[in-house]
Amino acid sequence: VKPEEPQQAKPVHLNVLGPVTLYVQGNPEPVGGGLRDEVREFLALLAAHPTGLIADDIARSLRLSDNPDHVARDLKNLRRAVRRVLRAATGWSRAEFIQMHGELHKLHPSMVETDLAAFTQALHEAATTTHTPQRLSALRRAVEHYHGPFAHGGDYPWSDSVRASLASKAADAVAALAHHAEHTGTRQDADDALALLEKAITLSPTHELLYQHAIRLHQAAGRHDTARHTFTLLERNLKELGLEPDPATRALLTTRTRS
Repeated sequence: VKPEEPQQAKPVHLNVLGPVTLYVQGNPEPVGGGLRDEVREFLALLAAHPTGLIADDIARSLRLSDNPDHVARDLKNLRRAVRRVLRAATGWSRAEFIQMHGELHKLHPSMVETDLAAFTQALHEAATTTHTPQRLSALRRAVEHYHGPFAHGGDYPWSDSVRASLASKAADAVAALAHHAEHTGTRQDADDALALLEKAITLSPTHELLYQHAIRLHQAAGRHDTARHTFTLLERNLKELGLEPDPATRALLTTRTRS
């Protein structure tokens, strides 16, 4: 049985896995569509550092002025932009959505929740439990939260390493679910894993391990033409980078053909 989708527990929900998007309780539509890109980058940066960042680190990441007075002014304007949009959207006319302790800035933990925090928590649960059903459930929840690359569409130099790390973690979670489906899962597990693999391959088109799992699952189900098509897709995506599939991946098809 699939777990029910968790309800939004805090006044504001910030999505950063995919485009940076804001939601408020009671409204299924995103808010803050007119926010400037630098404000979205500011929110994404704070989401990536839930314990907070000091003003100097924020200024460096956001490429603000070296002048301390200008930094203080720019950060004040960024906080004001967030506050204006979220107060209007939530109706909380005195709420502060960015918490400050001296120079430390962070998203207010009682006002703002993020999909990144939920993704990270699910992966932590999967890594720390020895109960297989609980581990698989946590992995599925993590994958459900990963809707796309971190801060997708934003050209933020500081985000490249964050984006790559999160993409790798999401792909690893899908691979773990596929591994279970291959070895001990049911037919339904295999079908669910293939759906996740298809999504993950779209988001990480050169992650070869994902293709290997997909090829084996298709072969186990007797879909050999689909398995070959999956390999062809991998070849095409790698060729764009001047690369070729690993011999181990090619051997999956060779072995099946000989048998």
